[in-house]
Formats: sequence, C-alpha cells, structure tokens
Amino acid sequence: MESKASLKISIAYQLTDSAVWHLLELTPDRYFRLEQNEKSQLRSSPKYNHAFEYLNLERDRLSGTKIILTDNASKAKSYIVERFWNNGKNRLIEKTDIDRQIYGETILEIMVGKEPPLWEIVKVIRQDGILTSWYRGFSPNPDNKDEEEEKLISSAGGKGFADRQSAIGNKLSDRKSELTA
Repeated sequence: MESKASLKISIAYQLTDSAVWHLLELTPDRYFRLEQNEKSQLRSSPKYNHAFEYLNLERDRLSGTKIILTDNASKAKSYIVERFWNNGKNRLIEKTDIDRQIYGETILEIMVGKEPPLWEIVKVIRQDGILTSWYRGFSPNPDNKDEEEEKLISSAGGKGFADRQSAIGNKLSDRKSELTA
C-alpha cells in the first residue's frame, strides 16, 4: 500500500473568460472515497468523476480542467484532462496513466438531443499506434454513471467489427428518427 504522503493531487482549471490557469491542491482524503482504515493509493476510487465537481463550478464556466495525480514513491502518474465547449454541454476527456506502461483513453461526449437531453459518447484507445473506437453509446446524463447507457459497440476491432459498425449506423438512424418525431 502507498502512503498518503507519497501522493500529490492537484487540479488545474481555466475559466472561459480567462487565459490564466488556476491550481488547487487536494489531500487524498478530499479527493478519494476511502473506506474506514483504507490507505489512499493512486488507483483508489475518487469521490467524483470530474474535476469541476471538486471545484464547485458549473461546466459552462470552464474551458478546461486537468487532474494530476502523482505517486512519488512509485513514480507513477495519472492525468485526466477535460476540454469543454458549447457552454459546457460537450467535452473531450483524455485519461493517461503512466506507470510500468503508458495507457491512454480519449472520450468524446457530444450533446445530440435537447428534449429529452441525450449525449453520444465515443471512447477510443490507441492500438498499434492507431486510434480505435472501443465504445460508442448514448446517455441521458453522462455525469451520472448510475443511469443506463444504450451501448452500440463495446470492443475494438476484431471479428464482427464491420457488422457492428453497420448496426451502429442503423441504430443511429432509428434513434435520429425517434428524436425528430
């Protein structure tokens, strides 16, 4: 287990009306959702999924955030960078973990319907140097991970990938018809 002292947690954020980045330092107890007697680790569960929830700011006031987690003992780092546009309704999220290996994931959330609210979510990773979509779905509220998402694909490439891509096109056409009806 890693000790609290070895972890450094900070959130950098930029407001929409400024070019200046602000920095907020957090303690592990403030950042992580820890069970009683649980020691904080780089991979402990955060209290919130997004930096704006720690900042007590609405997304429409932010142009970008960056959570930086550093474990000084193991030299591991994690970054979660978010960019917002369309008054905070859309965002691009990039997650990078630097440990024994480097892992990265990019998530795009685009509002595609207002009534009812609906976001399309696309998640990509790099496979052999090529960005590859491994997840595509829709969510009525991407901030609430407890709400059910309609998954269209949930794996990258492989057998049947072209068939799934075709099925996605059909589902999107059906969904668009539902939204415009």
